[in-house]
Amino acid sequence: MALLTIGAGAFAFVVAFTLTGLGFWTLLFAISGGPAFTARPDWKGDALIGLYWMFLLAALNGLAFALATAASGPWRRRGPARVVLPSAVLGAVASVMSATGLWVLPTLALAWLGAAVAVGIGHASPGFLTGAIAHFWARRRAAAPPRAGGPAPPVPPAR
Repeated sequence: MALLTIGAGAFAFVVAFTLTGLGFWTLLFAISGGPAFTARPDWKGDALIGLYWMFLLAALNGLAFALATAASGPWRRRGPARVVLPSAVLGAVASVMSATGLWVLPTLALAWLGAAVAVGIGHASPGFLTGAIAHFWARRRAAAPPRAGGPAPPVPPAR
């Protein structure tokens, strides 16, 4: 059950990350003047490179998110159906972080590791960060008392 929960969360994260990235990419294409972009000599090649990087970032951040949430006991206990929506929201947030360049901050802090390692970790930092947010959110939800008007806790059977 825990593996299914982690897989469902990571899948929802990657789908939301990719769809948000496609939305940003489409918006950028529309703002920059579609015909001006298509007047470039190899605009189809440029578009394919952009898509390649977007899917690579989605996979890298999805892996980082899966690793961060796999280490969280409260997240694994939630069940697959209860992690899909939060994972999708966090995937969209991570995509925005990646598109706006917020991933650069951890890269600068890790520059002493070497450029390739720092950039790789930096590109995955939105996934790690949102995975940590998911852990703390699930931990807080697990510790919170039930709300008034909600379902009553299960009653153990009489013996």
